[in-house]
Amino acid sequence: NDVIKKVHWDTHLTEDLLETIKQAATGDTKKFILLTGYEFSVINKAKTTHPDFKNLKLIYSSPELPSSSLVVVGDSSIDFSTVETALIKMSENLRGSITLKKLRLKGFATIQ
Repeated sequence: NDVIKKVHWDTHLTEDLLETIKQAATGDTKKFILLTGYEFSVINKAKTTHPDFKNLKLIYSSPELPSSSLVVVGDSSIDFSTVETALIKMSENLRGSITLKKLRLKGFATIQ
C-alpha cells in the first residue's frame, strides 16, 4: 500500500508508557502508540478523568482475538481430561469442524 510506504516506521519500547502517552496527547511528540487491549481499556477510562489523555484519538483497532471458555456446573463426575482431548481434536474431523464453524471458532487449545 502506497500510504504505508509514506509513513516512517521506527519502533521503540518505552520504559514509561504513561509519560509517552502524555507526550503524544499534548503534542510534545509525534508518535503512534500501539497498545494492548488491556492498556487501551485503562487509558480509555482515564480519558474521562485525566486531562492529559483527553486529546488521544483511536485511529485503528485490530479485530478482537476470539476466545471461548468451557464451564461445567454441578456434575463433578466428568472426566475433564477426556473432554479436553475431545475439544482439542475437534477440528480434526468433519463433524467437529462443522460444529466449530457454526460457533465461529477455529478450534480449542490447552491453557498455557
